[in-house]
Amino acid sequence: MNSSIQGVAIGMSKYREDKILKRIVTTPLFPWRFIIAYISARLIINLVQISLILVVGVFVFDAHIYGNLALLYLFGILGAILFQLIGFTIAGLVKTTAAAEGMATAIAIPMMFLAGVFFPIDQLPKWLYSVVQYLPLAPLLRMIRQIGLESLSPFTNPINIIIVLSWIVIALLISIWKFRLSDE
Repeated sequence: MNSSIQGVAIGMSKYREDKILKRIVTTPLFPWRFIIAYISARLIINLVQISLILVVGVFVFDAHIYGNLALLYLFGILGAILFQLIGFTIAGLVKTTAAAEGMATAIAIPMMFLAGVFFPIDQLPKWLYSVVQYLPLAPLLRMIRQIGLESLSPFTNPINIIIVLSWIVIALLISIWKFRLSDE
């Protein structure tokens, strides 16, 4: 999550600040091809990251994965797409690389603490729990834990999938609306 949000937000802001994105518009390369290539490259990095985390968990820490490994990868990639879109949204909202760094950090760090990465969110005060269970990371973590630890299908509780897909649509719409290859 963190590498997707920060990598895209900071990378695209840096490309815009250095006028690289503006130059791409003047080449015969279609801008959407550049964006697809950038997203694909980041998704490959995300696949490697997912694989490394699973390999280290299983072989170094003797973790056990009880569920379907293909589903773990599928929902890991779904999460990577979601967080890359959040990165594009940030890159579309800010004008400088420094602002992108700050906004990406301001979004990613609280989300990790409030979405259940480090401690269970059901231990939070009721008013806070009613909000944070709908953060993009919380339902994604619930589904990944259901798959890997409980060997359950993520489709047993479709509300989690609906929340994640809703965040993807929201981030995509804001990205399309706000993200431009150049400032002019």
